[in-house]
Amino acid sequence: MRFLVMAMNGPTAESAARMLEYSKSLQKAGVLLARDELFPPSTGARISFTDGRPTVTNGPFVPSKELLGGYWILQVRSREEAIEWAKRAPLSGDEAIEVLQIREM
Repeated sequence: MRFLVMAMNGPTAESAARMLEYSKSLQKAGVLLARDELFPPSTGARISFTDGRPTVTNGPFVPSKELLGGYWILQVRSREEAIEWAKRAPLSGDEAIEVLQIREM
């Protein structure tokens, strides 16, 4: 089973080293398939559709309490195992992790 593990609100500069060590532990355990950090929303674009016609809005977007800061893709045996790995992430304060199973196509 593959799971997308998303870091909401992104790590601070102070926690970057801890996040790197966490990623290394995932890799050493053989469960890490991919990982990336994301640029801030100010560099992105949102495409919305009205009656099938796209409208492009450049970032930054309406302020949100939660922003996706980065992600990992894990290959594990179960949802419970993915959650156990996510619980080990060195996040604090108002940060959160979301775990979603990837639908195999």
